[in-house]
Amino acid sequence: MDSTQIPNETRFLLLTIIDNDGDIDDLKKNGYSYFQITSFIKNEIQLGNAHFSNNILTLTEKGLQIKNELVEKLDYQNSNKVVAPKLSGIIKTKIRDDSIFIPSENELDF
Repeated sequence: MDSTQIPNETRFLLLTIIDNDGDIDDLKKNGYSYFQITSFIKNEIQLGNAHFSNNILTLTEKGLQIKNELVEKLDYQNSNKVVAPKLSGIIKTKIRDDSIFIPSENELDF
């Protein structure tokens, strides 16, 4: 799949998710299947915009440059607030197995 087949908004979102170790639910909410999202990620790796090593997906310098170009092209303000981080990255204290976690009403996005 060529990157030109991915809309700029979707590509920006994908690169931002990779850069911030974000949650792909934002892409799912835009109607993309897991198969399509996987294809998008593989494409970015093949283009040299992302790197996968030791089970960690990161954005390369080239990918970061493309992301910054898309910020200007799409005229996005506060682009670092576009992607919600994974919840697992936010929780600092380990919850016991027999505990029940109830998020506050403000933390729910539906």
